[in-house]
This record gives sequence, structure tokens and C-alpha cells, in this order.
Amino acid sequence: MSYACSLYAGGGKKSVLEELTVVPSDVEQTHTPSDGYDGFSKVIVQPVPLTTLEVTPGQSWQRFTPESPAIGYSRVDVNAAKYDYNRHNTYPDATSAYEMSLQGFGGMTGIDNIKSIHMSLFNYDNQMPVKNALVEFHLDLYKVSGKNMCSYCVTYSSSSTSSAVKRLGYQDGIAFDDQHAPMSLTLTPIDEDNFTLLMQLTSHLTTSIGGSTRVTFDTSIPYVVDVIWQ
Repeated sequence: MSYACSLYAGGGKKSVLEELTVVPSDVEQTHTPSDGYDGFSKVIVQPVPLTTLEVTPGQSWQRFTPESPAIGYSRVDVNAAKYDYNRHNTYPDATSAYEMSLQGFGGMTGIDNIKSIHMSLFNYDNQMPVKNALVEFHLDLYKVSGKNMCSYCVTYSSSSTSSAVKRLGYQDGIAFDDQHAPMSLTLTPIDEDNFTLLMQLTSHLTTSIGGSTRVTFDTSIPYVVDVIWQ
């Protein structure tokens, strides 16, 4: 792109002009004539230096910056994600107020394979769970810059079994490391193709933010548990 102009200085004297070539950048630029020149006879703006980018979806957050001299992308191609997920659905009983075990998981190689866990009290509408019992729980696990993180939400019973009105409490949050996670996971091999997954509710899963009363499993009612892993 170029612009041309012709100027006359005061007194009929013809202006002394120069050509200017501008290289685009990602910052603001201001250009004035060089010493001895009154203005520009032509301004040439070079094409914006762009590059292309191909992105492969991963399991953690990614950031991309164009390599110099490019200042942007003319095209970004995002490859299709590979949804090679496995699912384990079962109806276990809790083994204690804070522990539940599942067996199976053929093809899993470690805890990092687990992407989400969802559990809910079986047939809740016809049950009367004990006070502070976990009614529904969802946990998403992921990595950010190689660090384990999780987000969760829990619904728990806030009334006793003697109450005719079912009241529910709710809490959600994000844990930025394993030490503050609401549930700890331990995977123990049974044989070459099967594992036992121990799920333990931690003291971070309470009935209020920063509270001391822990959410528990109801050991008298089975749960519906859905584990998704890759």
C-alpha cells in the first residue's frame, strides 16, 4: 500500500519530500520526516508479517505466540480432539463414612488417566439420608502447566432422617493441588487388567466453606458412581 503527495512550502518554494517505508508491528508507530525534508512523497506500508499455526488439543492449558518476525496468525488450524474415553458405571456401597472402593478399570495405567467422577445417592427421592450425607458429587480432574488441579461441586443432606422435609446444602470449589482436593484417589492393581480404586472424602469437603463438619457417605444406601478415564 502506498500514498503519494506533492507539497509547496511558503513563498512558492517546492517542498523537499522523501519516501517512507513502514514495517507493521504490534506497537503504535509515529513517523516524522527526516532532517532536511518537509514531508513524505510516498508512504509504503509493507504487508503485515503473519504465520500459520496448527494446534493439537492436549490435556492441559496451552498458549501460543507467533515467532518473530511474524506478529500474528493468518490461519489457525485446530486438529480434532481424540475422545478415546472409557467409562465405569456401578452401584457400590460405601465401606465407611469416608471411603468407597470400586473394582475394574481395564486398561488404566494410573490416577492421571481419570478425568471425572460423578456419584449420586441411589433413588434419592425415596430415601432419607443421614444428616451431612453426600447426595450428589461431581469431580473434574485436569492439569495446568503440569500441575494437578480439580474442580468440584457437592450436594449434601442438611436435615436428619426424622425430618419430613428434605433439605439440601451445596458447595463448590477449585483445588489447586492434591493436598487440598475434596477427594483422594488410590489405585491398586488386582491383576494385569484390573484395579481397585479407593475414593476417600477428605476433610476439605465440609458442609460450609472453611467449616469443620465433614460431608460423609451414607453407608446404608448405595450410590450410583460413574468414572470416566482416558
